[in-house]
Amino acid sequence: MQLAPGEKSILAYFTTDNYALQAVESLKSQGYIHVRLDAITKPVPRSRTVGVAYLSDLKGGSTSDRIKGHGPLIAADPAVSGLSSADNTPAVYSYLVTVVTDDHGLSGARKSLRACGAVLNG
Repeated sequence: MQLAPGEKSILAYFTTDNYALQAVESLKSQGYIHVRLDAITKPVPRSRTVGVAYLSDLKGGSTSDRIKGHGPLIAADPAVSGLSSADNTPAVYSYLVTVVTDDHGLSGARKSLRACGAVLNG
């Protein structure tokens, strides 16, 4: 996409689609026209899910690689749930909201995006 003279773009990253959709709705209700939401994901390798017998196998390897009986403990690990991780890794920003506006709408759009939980470019 080529920006016209005087246009500015904002890239806003979100951790959930709910926050991203809230931001899009907020911006559109304020009169922003050029607002787009995209999901940014890595495809899961097919070999990663084929033959998985237990949830803990995704995090801790196959059950034959572990001492028998520890599967439930590994499955209870916060990193398996997807809600958090044991090593406090940074959040995954899988949703991108792009806004194209002029200089007059730039600060208002940035403020609205931040209010919805966005991490903004530059």
